[in-house]
Amino acid sequence: MNQQISTMPQPWATIAYVLLGLVWLSCGLFLVRYTRRLPWAGTSEGRHLVAMSANVFCFATLYIVRAIWPDFPGRGAVLFVLLVGLTINTVWRLVLLEKHLRERKRAARADAG
Repeated sequence: MNQQISTMPQPWATIAYVLLGLVWLSCGLFLVRYTRRLPWAGTSEGRHLVAMSANVFCFATLYIVRAIWPDFPGRGAVLFVLLVGLTINTVWRLVLLEKHLRERKRAARADAG
């Protein structure tokens, strides 16, 4: 078992694995439903939601795989790629927020003037 979770008291470790499974399942279901039901690719916000959810899904998958197979080959490279993706997503989130705030400010000035 994964050392971080296995060092917890048993009830907490069990809860942690249940939560991990819930994160994995909810992200997976969100990705399937959102990408099939809504026109996500047409908006930067939709693409961001899909990319961030995919990143969280991949991290949960990595953690589950590490719990089952702690010494799988290439785990360092996989973790590095996921961290790069997460970094890109979080910077992108900040850019989207600033863009939205600028548009709101511009609309408020247009309404006032």
